[in-house]
This record gives sequence, structure tokens and C-alpha cells, in this order.
Amino acid sequence: MDKLSVLGLLIGLGAIAIGYSLEGGVVSALFNGPALIIVLGGTLGAVMLQTSASTFKKMLEITHWVFVSPKYNIEDAIEQVKGWSHKARQEGYLALENEALTHPDAYAAKGLGLLVDGCSDQKLRDTLEIDLLLERERLLVYYRSAKAWSRCCHCLYSNYLWRGFS
Repeated sequence: MDKLSVLGLLIGLGAIAIGYSLEGGVVSALFNGPALIIVLGGTLGAVMLQTSASTFKKMLEITHWVFVSPKYNIEDAIEQVKGWSHKARQEGYLALENEALTHPDAYAAKGLGLLVDGCSDQKLRDTLEIDLLLERERLLVYYRSAKAWSRCCHCLYSNYLWRGFS
């Protein structure tokens, strides 16, 4: 869990509560049901209006990344490639067939499968480069989703200033 995200959320909510109470407001007044529905519903509607359905769906799927970011262990991946290289030199490319069939990463499995099938170097490179370009496009969806969250936060802030929770 990303401790900085949790801390940022707590500081933000605390600053709102403290600032409101310093101005003489009662913190419980911030929890006004109708105002909350107007602000959250208006924000959701505005974001849905500005965002495609696929981007909005992806935005919802990656929401947990705020608190738990995906982990990638590069050192383990390098060791795995070294192991495949050693195995291929010792036993030949066909020894990698089981790895190609069972590997959880589709990109690595495809590359290993092409090696096992005896694909030429150029064909292997071209195929994997196309896959990288497709992966880049897939990752751009995550970027657009993050931008949608940015719009969502902007709408929330604007609605909060306009309506105010009171």
C-alpha cells in the first residue's frame, strides 16, 4: 500500500475539516447528503460526458492504483532471460517449449514460442516490435484513464467551490 497516498488523503480531509471549523463551521455540516449527491453525481456525469466508455471503464479498473501500485521486478526478469539463454545453449530452442506454453506473460510466451518454432531473427524482431507498439497503445488507455481521473478531481473541486457542502 502506498503510504504517501493514504497520508495525502488524510491531510487533505483533515485540512478541509480544520479549515471549516476555524471559520466557525461545524465539521458534521460537511456531511450534507443532498449536497454530496449533487457534487458527486454532477462530477460523475461531467466525467462520463467527457470520457469514452472504454476509458471510463479502464479508469474504474485502475482506481486501486492510487493506493496499491503495480509491482515489476526487473532483476527477476533479467535472471529469467539469462536462464532461458543458458537452457537454449545447452539443450536447444526446443527445450524452451514448456516455458512458451506455460509462461504467464503473453509477450514473453509469444517470443519463446516463435523461437521454438524456428522463426527467423528478423521475423521474430518484427513480430515482437509490432506487439510492443500494440502494448504502447494499450498503455495509452491507462494514460487517458488517469487524465479522466484528473478531470474528475477538477470537477469535484469546482462543484465543491460552487455548491459548498452547506
